Amino acid sequence: MMKALAFILCLVVLVSCSKKQNETTPAGNVVVKGSIGLYVTTMHHTWAVPNLSVFMKKNATEWPGTDTTLYEWRAVTDASGMILIRDLFPGKYFLYAKGFDSVFGTNVIGYIPVDLNSSTVENDEAHYTIPVSE
Repeated sequence: MMKALAFILCLVVLVSCSKKQNETTPAGNVVVKGSIGLYVTTMHHTWAVPNLSVFMKKNATEWPGTDTTLYEWRAVTDASGMILIRDLFPGKYFLYAKGFDSVFGTNVIGYIPVDLNSSTVENDEAHYTIPVSE
């Protein structure tokens, strides 16, 4: 009876210690994610602008322009004019925002460089504001 109990206990420990599977692409490549969360707010004059499209280009040292096909990532700001981009690595990025400001009644755009490094990231978070204008 004691050997059976020890065997079952060992079996439970082995099963519970199974290795977590890595996320992979359809081609079978392992997906590696960073740990930085980038919080972005879009501001027109003194108010945050909701429902703007925000595009991000990684490894960029200058603004790629308005052609949104050149950007790897896209999101739309929430009701408070914010987005959160997760799982980033340190590095240089460019953000581009565009859309309609319903308060001002006009189309707006804006872009900023983002450099995620030890002086701009604290506790795996960075906060940036994209000023947008007509």
